[in-house]
Amino acid sequence: MKKSLTILMICALVQGSVSGNAQELIPTVLFTKAMNPAFAEDYQAETIKTTVQFMAPGSTEGYLWGSIPKSAINGKVPFRVFAPGLSEPVGFGNIPPHVFIDKDKSDLVFTLKRGETIIMTGHPVVGKMIPGFTQIVFVADSISRVKPAKEGSRF
Repeated sequence: MKKSLTILMICALVQGSVSGNAQELIPTVLFTKAMNPAFAEDYQAETIKTTVQFMAPGSTEGYLWGSIPKSAINGKVPFRVFAPGLSEPVGFGNIPPHVFIDKDKSDLVFTLKRGETIIMTGHPVVGKMIPGFTQIVFVADSISRVKPAKEGSRF
């Protein structure tokens, strides 16, 4: 009995450390790099972690994602973001980066405020309609709010 209990405890410890380390194995990539047409295709097949600032829930009004595979975005909740430290896109023709996440993981999208920092895991999806025209969206597996540092704290 004692021997089987020890084996069970070892198995639980190993399982816990493996699942805990799985998150550490996800590479962190700058959002601007992951969404750049020269690099986005490189990250399509792997899960990455990236940091963004929230802009707004929903998609840009009237914008069509014609070149993005429907299977990547159908039934998902869209929201708009911008890279940390960069100003928000403004003016005619500037479409902010869009993120799509499964409905059952989207609650946070509806409580975030403009400019809040979030960490996402997922991957870019690249669509090409015609030569020279590329659409890129980010399909998130998870999102989490970055808690701001307490005032007066050095950390």
